[in-house]
Amino acid sequence: MRRLIVATCCFFILVFGHICFAKVTDVRITASPSSDAIKTKVNIQKGQGPISYIDIVITNTGSKEVILQNIVVTLKPDRKIESDDEIIFGGTCMGRTPLQRFKVSDENLADSAMLAMIKHDKKAYSFVGAISWRMFMPYISYEDGKIIIKSDAERKLVRPGQSIHYEKIMVAGGRYWQDILDAYGDSIAKENGIKKVKDVDFKGWATWDYYGRLYGNDDINGNIDALKKMRAGANMIQIDGGWWTERGDYTSPRADLKGGMKAVADDIRAAGYIPAIHIDGFRADLASQVAKEHPEYFLTDENGKMIVETMQKVDREMNYIFFDYSHPGALAHIRKCIRTIKNDWGYRYFKVDFMRCGIEQSVKYKRDRDMLRFKEVNGHVKGITSIERFRMGMKAIREAIGDDCYFLGCSAIFGPCIGFVDGMRTGGDISPVFEFYKTRCLMNAGNYYLHNKVFSGDADYIVLRNKDDEGDNVFKSSHKHGGTVTDNEIRMWVDFCIMYGSIKLESDNLMTLRDERKELFKAACAQEPMDTVVPLDLWDSADGPDDAFSILIAKRSSEIFIAVFNWDDSGRSFNISGLDKTAALSPIDPEGKTLKAKNGKVTVELKARTSVIYKYKGKKSFDALLKQLSI
Repeated sequence: MRRLIVATCCFFILVFGHICFAKVTDVRITASPSSDAIKTKVNIQKGQGPISYIDIVITNTGSKEVILQNIVVTLKPDRKIESDDEIIFGGTCMGRTPLQRFKVSDENLADSAMLAMIKHDKKAYSFVGAISWRMFMPYISYEDGKIIIKSDAERKLVRPGQSIHYEKIMVAGGRYWQDILDAYGDSIAKENGIKKVKDVDFKGWATWDYYGRLYGNDDINGNIDALKKMRAGANMIQIDGGWWTERGDYTSPRADLKGGMKAVADDIRAAGYIPAIHIDGFRADLASQVAKEHPEYFLTDENGKMIVETMQKVDREMNYIFFDYSHPGALAHIRKCIRTIKNDWGYRYFKVDFMRCGIEQSVKYKRDRDMLRFKEVNGHVKGITSIERFRMGMKAIREAIGDDCYFLGCSAIFGPCIGFVDGMRTGGDISPVFEFYKTRCLMNAGNYYLHNKVFSGDADYIVLRNKDDEGDNVFKSSHKHGGTVTDNEIRMWVDFCIMYGSIKLESDNLMTLRDERKELFKAACAQEPMDTVVPLDLWDSADGPDDAFSILIAKRSSEIFIAVFNWDDSGRSFNISGLDKTAALSPIDPEGKTLKAKNGKVTVELKARTSVIYKYKGKKSFDALLKQLSI
């Protein structure tokens, strides 16, 4: 018998080897004016191999409309979770919530809108992960031996007789975490209709990291000339934020850009490069023309007042407002802007930034869910969630960009973007500071299971300068100037960018950057993108933002590469075992020393803050090395 707001499901068991992850599922829904009419049905769908999916149907069986407030789903594992078991939560978004690892006994565990995986021992793992984000954000957490999935239902209206689906959840258990995460990426791709990620190899230069918003034609053209002289095989020039008169007015370039953005694109194309551009797709500025003429295009608070977020930047005060893409006028505006940029100006690559601002939690709270700023975020269409509204905007942006151009997502919560974007920034912004290199390695590689399965991962720019490479025109924002990074520290970031991602954009002033550091960028460009990359020490890292991965293994066609990173302040020996007896590791740096395995082992000696990439020469497959290598 079903009681008020509670639906209890039957048992399901998923067995992989000798491990299973299963149990009773409770679905609890709170709603107004009452939850009495809300009934739930839980369907268990068998997937390919050792995978199952939970599909929850929510139905209003009453005669009146019901507004959903919260949804809570509880999963109880068959296997008892011990206090010293470890748990990881997958990265939810770019930068703010990277992969995190905890002991189950830790008091302050995290959550994830992607996945949670429990390590019972070295050959026993339990897994829960979301594979859709069409209406709700399913935050997965751990409480008292159970996996809890919670969603703010954001006042979702369910009409009499209407049924809606909660987000689909994948569950699995197995002996190898690598196989589970591989299957997870495949499941997300299938659920979201992604057959193949675009095969790209973008290399070039971008304005942002050195110039910020303060650049002109001479800066752009001077760097184009310097890039051509480098002969790095580059193919793209990206104009980042700040080219517009006001944020949101994306057909109105700054007056001091001679000839406007069409002339800039023409110059880029004439030099032999693809023109690429940045827009702030989900925000505008209060001073923008579109805001003055159409205030109805923007989100409002519970009092019907336009939401404005004021922020002081180094070069000006920003007054951000947020597009309401449930309004047909806002959709028409962004389509017109993108089509003008594409068809009239000639840009072929679109970096759409601050996409998190299309999600209610990012507008309603400061730093996502830390501090409440508004009780409600309201749009033109009532009764839908911000995820639904966000996807309306994404559909319009994708259609305007077209399949013939590239769509890179940035500052995004991953889930709702999947199926729309070609590429995605998967870690926080880089700066020429060693600590940034370290944390961004963790952020990006922690999302490896999405790369080249649901989108192409982008680690951000290759930045190589320190204070000796800067002029007075360097952007004076925090961490962007006066740095002291050394050659070996910079090489670590270059090595990481060789291993991860399909986009390599240098973002210094090439007219002042010293030649030896330009050579590092050329070395990165000489390496084609990897097909896949995996952090082998996934379960030995990520217990804090500075606990970066030390060993990555990557595959490119039939070639296998192993990268080792010493992030420590002193020298370190890495004893790598699990190789075949006749294996050799040959560094991609021609000046490096080849290592030959002895009894399947090699020792890599690295000085403080250094790295090395080896090409594997042996008989074992990539899959075998994934499961057998250890340090």
